[in-house]
Amino acid sequence: MQIAIFTGASSGLGKMFFEKILERYPQLDEYWVIARSENKLKELAGQHPQQKVRVVPMDLSGTRMLLSPSKMDTAMFHQNSTDSGNMSIQPYLNLDKVTVKAMQKAERGCAAYTPMAFYKVYRILAKIVPSAIMVKFTSVEGSIPKE
Repeated sequence: MQIAIFTGASSGLGKMFFEKILERYPQLDEYWVIARSENKLKELAGQHPQQKVRVVPMDLSGTRMLLSPSKMDTAMFHQNSTDSGNMSIQPYLNLDKVTVKAMQKAERGCAAYTPMAFYKVYRILAKIVPSAIMVKFTSVEGSIPKE
């Protein structure tokens, strides 16, 4: 049995991956969508009645299953944020382009993908600069959604 599993599937990057995988691999046996919002997941599954979409309402925010490419223009980011602090200088990623590129990389066996030159440089710096210094440059105060 071939199954695709999507976390954070109710919106943003998770939802975009679900849509793109459905287009690219319509022959899969099942598609599992996981997110906190059961209603949004049911709505998403209802939009694809020809496919077997399994709805799994679950909060995975406390776990470690996760792709975090950086600043994305999603409802979750904007819902309760002010886009201030040091994150305000970071460019937004294009969800459609990042999703397609990440799938292409995965299909070629690449385990990691960092989009945009800005984030590639940032990733390299994070590996060589002490974390105590990097924290000062990655302050997200005022840009994290409030619970």
